[in-house]
Amino acid sequence: MKKETFLRQLCRRLNRLKREERVQVIESFREMISDRIEEGLSEEEAVACLGTPKEAAQEILNGMPEEKLLKKDRLGPVLLILFLIAGGLSLFWAVRIRSHFPASVAVIGGADGPTSIFVAAKLGHAWGLYAAAVLLLLALAVHLWRRSRM
Repeated sequence: MKKETFLRQLCRRLNRLKREERVQVIESFREMISDRIEEGLSEEEAVACLGTPKEAAQEILNGMPEEKLLKKDRLGPVLLILFLIAGGLSLFWAVRIRSHFPASVAVIGGADGPTSIFVAAKLGHAWGLYAAAVLLLLALAVHLWRRSRM
């Protein structure tokens, strides 16, 4: 594995650390890899000596006191699930329901008298559902942006 790939994966797995601490850890790993390369190892061998990014991250997180770790993100997945539900329902309403029921027609009368035909307009849009999907998407985007700045 290449050095930058290892460091990128390690950084992703250290998402429970604050940004400053994560940068320090990544820089120390970058220096360790560079030192081993200077000792004569190839880049892949130097990275292999450190184990996998998952193992390295687990060891670092286990060594950190609990108060230094960020809480696990529970809001992001909830917002994502709600957005997917609202977006799916909006799409279902827009494509499936509206295309099958474009208008309402009523026929009153019979063979022996006058016949009346009533035509109603197309079914309305589910603006509330569309708005909910957009608001959930915006909330998810803001949450992820704020989370990435920690």
